[in-house]
Amino acid sequence: MSNTSLDKTFFDSIDSEEKAYWVGFLMADAGISKHGNIKLELASKDADHVSLFSETVGSGYKVTDRLCSRGHPQRSTTIYSKYMCNALANLGITTRKSESASPPEIDQLLVRHMVRGLVDGDGWIYQGKNKNTVQIGLCGSFGCCEFFSKWVSNLFGYEPSVRKRGNVHNCVISKSGVSLAVLSELYCSSSVHLNRKRDKAFRIWVEA
Repeated sequence: MSNTSLDKTFFDSIDSEEKAYWVGFLMADAGISKHGNIKLELASKDADHVSLFSETVGSGYKVTDRLCSRGHPQRSTTIYSKYMCNALANLGITTRKSESASPPEIDQLLVRHMVRGLVDGDGWIYQGKNKNTVQIGLCGSFGCCEFFSKWVSNLFGYEPSVRKRGNVHNCVISKSGVSLAVLSELYCSSSVHLNRKRDKAFRIWVEA
């Protein structure tokens, strides 16, 4: 199976905000098969993000809406490209990424976009009822959580702990001031993001 419109070289060189973001997001949320398939499937509330990825890489493969086994609506697309799978593998996105993934070294000016992709894919933003408590968390492989912790530490002088919960690790920023600064770093002036999380970040800024 082939798709002539697909930009299979999209991930050959991570030299833009868009590419850095999708490396982070796919590391968090994509399914990679040993047969050369890249599957992105999200809940219906984030359906537009699946379509955005498909458009970004020039994919002509179907984008479909369906109900998952639990009856919840989802949108998905599967790209068939061994070439692109190999490029992603070189970036640490493999069939076993949930256990071994670790973000690649890229231009320092683009790292915040890759981190935003990770947080959009496998992170959360929490605001307490009193509006003064703000937390940001990331779950996933040890490599991803450690990378996130070090990134926060390098920028803001606070290194959140990485803890193991069951089969996954997580890293939570529990200081509200640092969380607000991280939200600004991730979402201020971003051109590609999960709209739901960017909108929540904006609401928190207004209420902080």
